Amino acid sequence: MELNLATLNKWIPYKLVDTGTETLCEWLYTGGEKFNRTFFDNTIGICRRFPQNAGPQKNITSIAQLLEWAAQINVEEPTAIIFHISRCGSTIVSQALANNADNTVLSEVPFFDDVLQYSSAQVYGQGVLLNAVIKLYSQPKNGLGSKVFIKTDSWHIMLYEQLRQIFPRVPFILLYRNPAEVVRSLNKGPGRHCIPQFIDPGFFGIREQVVTAEDFYNYPIKVIEKYFEAFIEVIEKDNNAFLFNYNDGMVKVVEDIFKVIGLSFTENNRAQMQEQLMYHSKTPGMFFSPEPPMQISDDKFAYVLELYNRLEELKAGTKQ
Repeated sequence: MELNLATLNKWIPYKLVDTGTETLCEWLYTGGEKFNRTFFDNTIGICRRFPQNAGPQKNITSIAQLLEWAAQINVEEPTAIIFHISRCGSTIVSQALANNADNTVLSEVPFFDDVLQYSSAQVYGQGVLLNAVIKLYSQPKNGLGSKVFIKTDSWHIMLYEQLRQIFPRVPFILLYRNPAEVVRSLNKGPGRHCIPQFIDPGFFGIREQVVTAEDFYNYPIKVIEKYFEAFIEVIEKDNNAFLFNYNDGMVKVVEDIFKVIGLSFTENNRAQMQEQLMYHSKTPGMFFSPEPPMQISDDKFAYVLELYNRLEELKAGTKQ
């Protein structure tokens, strides 16, 4: 199928291509595939097997063409944007939203991160380019998916100002959790944000060198500290940002989120959630076994716990 304005709802911008003289955009055929899987890469894996994407010939356009097409489509802005500190229930929230066929859930979309990190975005304006890309991803698929929810990568809270400028009216959902439990999980299986070679520590404002094995083991604490500092700054100045703590229980968290964004939480929603909570959110089919709460005595947790307690105070005083 040819890529043009008439067929645009079956294509997404997929990859930035640096030619050395300019940056172009490679497109991926989706065939109307609905975006409601646990991670966006799961959907990408299916789409890449379509015949339209299998050949050596790629559909590549200029970024100017992308912006021109995006300006001609009409979609609603996101219903909510979900920020999280990692390992704190954001995947469960995404799954609960995706249970409704009328919802499109854009969960940790790699191309959004590419645009946010795109060093030449100022040529077009970072906000202009990201807003155009989100519009293209938000087009309803096969008549479904009129409400759009974006789950960011955890490190995107550091880019809060840019995202708030693009979406001044959209509710921001901020998910967090007892930091010791998050660090325990990240030490078992570190995310990209906890590997300094993947995301420079300077991006978070971390100045300490990560050299030894102990440095690496303790690095997630430093990252979570920066996330908590950012969450505190946001919640203290943004009346349209809302805090939710995984440790309050995910059924309650999801019910409260639905209330904030104006969705009804039905008994069917509750039953679906309770069924899903029996399994590991990132590994479907694997039964979930909650780990015991952690007792913290190490001084290295002192500052992150101070920040966590401040978040708890702020949450108690918010509109929830």
